[in-house]
Amino acid sequence: MIIGDRLKKVFLFLMLFIFPVVVLANPLGDVDGNGKVETKDYLLVRKHILSNPPLKDNELENADVNNDGVINVKDYIVIRKKILNIPVDGKEICLISLKTGESKEIAANNTKNINNALKCANENGVTYLNVPKGNYFIDVAIIFYYSNITLDLNGSTFRLYPNGYNNGCMVRVHSSEAGFVTIKNGTLIGDRDKHTCADGSAMSCKSGALRCPTEQYSTHEFSHGIYVGTHDVNIENMNISNVMGDGIYIAVINPVKTDGKINIVNNVIENCRRNGISIIHGKNITIKNNTIRYTHGTWPQVGIDLERNLTEQVYENVLIESNSIYGNEAHYSIQIFPGIKGFLRIINNHLGDRVVAFDDSRHPELPVEKKLIELKGNDINIPNGVKTFVEEPNKLFTYGIYGAVLREERCPKK
Repeated sequence: MIIGDRLKKVFLFLMLFIFPVVVLANPLGDVDGNGKVETKDYLLVRKHILSNPPLKDNELENADVNNDGVINVKDYIVIRKKILNIPVDGKEICLISLKTGESKEIAANNTKNINNALKCANENGVTYLNVPKGNYFIDVAIIFYYSNITLDLNGSTFRLYPNGYNNGCMVRVHSSEAGFVTIKNGTLIGDRDKHTCADGSAMSCKSGALRCPTEQYSTHEFSHGIYVGTHDVNIENMNISNVMGDGIYIAVINPVKTDGKINIVNNVIENCRRNGISIIHGKNITIKNNTIRYTHGTWPQVGIDLERNLTEQVYENVLIESNSIYGNEAHYSIQIFPGIKGFLRIINNHLGDRVVAFDDSRHPELPVEKKLIELKGNDINIPNGVKTFVEEPNKLFTYGIYGAVLREERCPKK
């Protein structure tokens, strides 16, 4: 990622993600959209149920307070309770209504409905949402703006509807107010097989990767599976594949909490274009019992990449334990750049390729903090004939200067 003129791109990329557009919705049950839940709203719903007259346009969306896709007496009762200040059971209203089928409209509605359920859960004290099991298309992005919520995908598969976005992450957890978020038990499949340029044209081979030559961010490598931008996040029992960028991208953008944690446990991350997992900035990160494999498409193409974008960013207290990492195009299981703080423990992993640490030639005054790296109990099985770009006698750990590394650029398989 830190290659020549890319620093400028990084700043612009951070701007895109740090300042997302937030659209404030009306209060739950505000059918007429005037900002208040009042008698007129439940009367409108009652008349709709009697078809005299039916609701239309935004009124239909606002009246569906339990998010089940139907306006009926359940919605009427909830709105009445809201007006009378009678407590509403959040489990009755924060339902996730999803449709199968492959179309942009279905994908957009599925994404909207999940986001509406997350908002509803936040407003009503619901801490656990369960997705109806199925196979669904989504658009970008499912966004966690709120804290204290578990999204259980219940064995469901979510596919990203093909697009031409450069930064189309499937799931984002990066609001400064988010935290104590768990995402688990599902499959996320990106659109790399059908992804296009912004104008709908096909990507083409240039300078060793598929690109959109007329676009500033030509490789579209910022479309990740899950973007983690805050602490107290758990990602477990997920299968993430076929994304244009990283399977999981960690770049904490809110103030780093002293006791915050990020746990990535028991996942399979495969066939991503850039990296399996990228760690840009964060602390107390545990990556354990995952399978990370077959990364290929655009550099760096490694299993786990610890690589900050700015010199003030750090990876503090990182544990990488008992993972299987193999078959990645760059022939590095783990790639490390300067920015370690506290400790970096790499223990008891099965590695198909080496662990490599690079100094950044642009900042020779800030070398890799090798004394903070602990390598213990790892086994390595390098395929015959495969060599890393910089070698030393140690069979596991390789150390060099990034600016001196020569890479053979070639157009990879899509």
